[in-house]
Amino acid sequence: MAVATIGALGVGLPAVAQAQTGPPAGKQWFAATNVVHDLATSPNVMRLFRTGTLDAMYRNPKTIDGQPGVLVVNDANVFLSMASSNSIPVGIRGVVYDNQRSPLTPAVQQANPMHYDSEVAQVASAHGLFSMCDFIEPSRLPRSNRAAAYEVPPCSMVGLNAVQQSERSAFAYAKVVKRDAQIVHSVFPGRPVIAGISSNPRGPKVTSSELQQAISAVANEVQGYWLNVPEPSVSCPRCNVPDPTPLAQALS
Repeated sequence: MAVATIGALGVGLPAVAQAQTGPPAGKQWFAATNVVHDLATSPNVMRLFRTGTLDAMYRNPKTIDGQPGVLVVNDANVFLSMASSNSIPVGIRGVVYDNQRSPLTPAVQQANPMHYDSEVAQVASAHGLFSMCDFIEPSRLPRSNRAAAYEVPPCSMVGLNAVQQSERSAFAYAKVVKRDAQIVHSVFPGRPVIAGISSNPRGPKVTSSELQQAISAVANEVQGYWLNVPEPSVSCPRCNVPDPTPLAQALS
């Protein structure tokens, strides 16, 4: 039964009884430290997390302080530089290369996602870390390269971030997740797929019921979830004010 200690927040999660098995049980959960802190107030959510594993996601290596978690970078060079200088913090067990279309990702990396995904995956493996890279959506590729071999990065996990924004309809969300997961497994059978789920997509507020239905709808298709509560930023200028409440209620 996996128990996570939440990095710089200093939140130790006490042992609890195993939760009853439900559709999203036994999964890998990823969330930023502030999101984990918000969700940790719900005993039911913590019981769900303990049926699988939970990793706090750090964007600032200085906040890790030797506690377990994963490093999130938008620029591959940040991670590659840390690896070459042997400055990956103690306690980091994986790297998430989030290179979706974002001003935080250099244009050359956005134009060559497979090249940089491969480099991150190779260097991570050499340092005993797992890697998670975004599924490369066909719209990011030339028409001649819109095929599975060009869309699935060689990372040890594949994240489905672009499925966010469809959470309001479990049918629409599951349709995209299932399609992408099938493509991933056509290239790498058994490769873990992690679905992004946002409590703050653009547009009208999403409800806890909609999130719960979306999470459950893909429980048999994915091996985990990236729990996202974005706030207005350069990466998400049209995001609403962050509210973790619907996500906590959905997981409960």
